[in-house]
Amino acid sequence: MARGVHQELLPPEIDPAIFDAALEEVRAHVPGLRLSRAVYAHLPASLEGAHAADVVLAALCAAGDTAAIRFLEETLRSDLAAAAARAKRAGIDEDDLRQMLHHVLFAPRDGRPRIAQYSGRSALRTWLRVVLARLVVDHVRKRSGREAVAREPLESALQDVVDDPEIQVLKRHYRRHVALAFEAAVSQLPAADRNVLRHRYVEGLSIDAIAASRGIHRATAARRVNAAEQALQRDVHRRLEETLDVSRLELASVMRFIRSQMHLSVARLLG
Repeated sequence: MARGVHQELLPPEIDPAIFDAALEEVRAHVPGLRLSRAVYAHLPASLEGAHAADVVLAALCAAGDTAAIRFLEETLRSDLAAAAARAKRAGIDEDDLRQMLHHVLFAPRDGRPRIAQYSGRSALRTWLRVVLARLVVDHVRKRSGREAVAREPLESALQDVVDDPEIQVLKRHYRRHVALAFEAAVSQLPAADRNVLRHRYVEGLSIDAIAASRGIHRATAARRVNAAEQALQRDVHRRLEETLDVSRLELASVMRFIRSQMHLSVARLLG
């Protein structure tokens, strides 16, 4: 594809140099990629502060690139096996779980597949582990019809979402403090911020769908979602800084854990 066309198709706030570097990083792991026009339609408004290579890989998958999809599924093989082992008593077979995950991620929903919702704020593998965990929970809820039965599989499925040993220790020690700080911060968000986060994480709307519902440009919608997330994280950070007797390094690790769980925490509190 000619470079002029390449730059013309990119969202205006994406630096072409950053996109090119991310694309080359993906190509180093996934030969045979095809950069079709459809890929650009699945990019977020900006790559600033994002896992750029992961975003490009997700956009390629959303556009239906078979090599990218095969690579992504191969990357998730061990996570899928672990989730299936934990969910075995819920009657979920690994092959069934693989097919359900493939459908959830790549089948069009309101014109866009679920993988297109990935924005790059966390690593793609972490985001996919959360999707996988929620898939298990939804299956259990459908089978049981009871919310209480779904809690145990959810906790089990999310146990290894973040496998950093340091974060696991911090999670055990500061779980209650984090929960209280997060709940307080969410309750103090302006109504506009709560609404946009509810659209994104409770209703599962894409940036495009949020933009359409509010009659604004998708770049504006993306900025509003990002601003609401950042405001929430800053408030949680401030509250934990005031209540926890930890070093800045430890607090930074706690905040990494919080960011990795942002989707689930917001969905639980605003659902």
